[in-house]
Amino acid sequence: MKYIGLDLHAKSFRVAVLDGRGRWVWEQTYATSGDELVRVVQAVAGRKCVVLEESTMAAWAYRVLAPHADRVVVADPCANRWIAGDENMNDAVAARKLAELLRAGLIQAVHHAPEERQLFKELVLLYHDTSHELGRAKSKLKAKFRQHGVSCEGSRVYGRADREAWLARVPARAARQQLSWLLERIDFLAEQKAEIRREVARQARAFPEMARFDAVPGIGLIRAATFFAVVDTPHRFARRSKLWTYCGLGIVRSQSGESAGPEHLTRRGNRLLKDAVKGAALSAVVQGDNPFARQQEQLLRQGVSPERAWLTGSRSMASTLWAMWRKDEPYRPRDGQRPPATGRRPKARTRQAA
Repeated sequence: MKYIGLDLHAKSFRVAVLDGRGRWVWEQTYATSGDELVRVVQAVAGRKCVVLEESTMAAWAYRVLAPHADRVVVADPCANRWIAGDENMNDAVAARKLAELLRAGLIQAVHHAPEERQLFKELVLLYHDTSHELGRAKSKLKAKFRQHGVSCEGSRVYGRADREAWLARVPARAARQQLSWLLERIDFLAEQKAEIRREVARQARAFPEMARFDAVPGIGLIRAATFFAVVDTPHRFARRSKLWTYCGLGIVRSQSGESAGPEHLTRRGNRLLKDAVKGAALSAVVQGDNPFARQQEQLLRQGVSPERAWLTGSRSMASTLWAMWRKDEPYRPRDGQRPPATGRRPKARTRQAA
């Protein structure tokens, strides 16, 4: 087996090839292109495994190289302290160390989806990014009004109906022009967000799991799409505790010898996934009359703090979606309550619902 370490950049990449006995076979720098990546990997004779670190270009390189190697591994850079912590780091050293870590079996791989799933994931991430940018633009608008002594609360300031009245409260003409530009940006981002959401809904129809997720209380289109796109496959996780950690809901503790630190929630995990399952758990409680709401009530009666009860409900939400997906089954609450046989599940109009 040959171990090929790639340090990939937009303009160039460094390749280092290590054989099964730990001897260096080949090292060189090339201009980055799909054809060049394939040519270099194909030039390595025999069985080969390619490793590169997660980056903006990693998904593209994974898809390009997968047909031309026995295995392509995308490494989690957060786990590669041997690389990131080196004071004398360069492309050649990084490529060598990646190959050595792969040969030693010390690479923590990052999951990458097939092309169809990857493109859907990118669409979902674009929706979240656009939503974030829209929130930032709205915050900047209100900050600009406050900067000129105008207090504005709620969402009416973003609407078109009273726009001129709001602008008239600011005496400085230059400031009104800046506010107009901010309002135009908000209009554009709001329209784009709605358009991307419609495209998410259209593409989601190709995945039957999305329709089953919709029957779960607290789950809407975006939360279902986020869970589906980010997790990609339930078989990534051997048990639910692994899923909880990936969702940022797992408990971790450091220990050395006889001393151990306090338990705490992991500071890692996927932020979008964490927000999705926690938001769904909260929405389910607000809706009421479902297993998640009854679980919350029972925990609170037992004296569990609201924060801990919310955490437990979020784990239950993630576990429910994971089990449905893994077993390829519809939503079946434990207490025997069945979701509606046809149509969409009614959703309460709450700010938490997505």
